[in-house]
Amino acid sequence: MARGRKKKDEDGGSVVKTIDAERAKRIIDQDILPEQTTIGEHAQAVSTAFKEITKHCHIPSWVVRVAIKLKKTEDAKREHELRALNAMLEVMGLSVIPADLVDQANGANGTNVIPMRKGEEAAPGLIPLGDDEHDDAAFAEAAGEEPTDLKLAK
Repeated sequence: MARGRKKKDEDGGSVVKTIDAERAKRIIDQDILPEQTTIGEHAQAVSTAFKEITKHCHIPSWVVRVAIKLKKTEDAKREHELRALNAMLEVMGLSVIPADLVDQANGANGTNVIPMRKGEEAAPGLIPLGDDEHDDAAFAEAAGEEPTDLKLAK
């Protein structure tokens, strides 16, 4: 909805608003300054934690920030962002981490930056339903698990 014109005084001038410096000072003293102190204390704790991760865990701070962002993100959005990142890394030729000397000594080769399940590994097995009775072993086999002695209810 459109707003009308600003109201003017009888003499044709605009309404002059008075400055309330006392109220502003009270708000600054009671609300802003104590919170800024608290924010500063928390920011110092966070900064110290980031420095410890960077110095002792040997992980760059931007990687930690990305991991924290992904951890806070809702599952579906996080999965989409990881798929998008994986696709970009593949296109740019950066999807495989080369094995360093420590990896090679442990017998590991290069691995994907973001391992994605593909093909039949991602899809669970299917059991045809019909008049045949299927026991727990058939369901366990389809799921790739060990069968148990539980019986299925009819």
